[in-house]
Amino acid sequence: MLKHYGHSVQILTKGGMESTADVIYLDERDEYAATLTLDNDEESRLWEPFAAFPGDRIEALNVATSFGVTTWASLEPVIFPEQSLMLLGRALEVGISKAKIGPLNYIGRLPKWLVASLPEHIDWSAFVAKAREMCRDYGAECILKNDLKVLIGEAQ
Repeated sequence: MLKHYGHSVQILTKGGMESTADVIYLDERDEYAATLTLDNDEESRLWEPFAAFPGDRIEALNVATSFGVTTWASLEPVIFPEQSLMLLGRALEVGISKAKIGPLNYIGRLPKWLVASLPEHIDWSAFVAKAREMCRDYGAECILKNDLKVLIGEAQ
């Protein structure tokens, strides 16, 4: 209906390949994005029990890109920076045009057993520098969420 009346569509999902059923109706004015959090099925199931596995989300980005739809990735929350960088690299390889990146917030709402698995310290400046370099190498835009800008001293 939206497309029928000339509107553009933006999809942000953790649904993986199941979410690509309507990609055939999208065009170059539309955007399809996937949230990428963890790079392996085991941890993904713990942190996001009802979401598609990471590889499935990357494949969905690939499908949308193959249909000429503008694609991007939301790397939020960054839980384990190395995993986020790995996922960013995979998403850049399939042709995303931008990455929106943000840290894990609301840690107090998480079960203690999950909090115990978090890294003790994250060098956010080094992480952001690497993410920006990767995006630059692929000609993709790197957008930092305000919470992440605060952590690296770029908040306005």
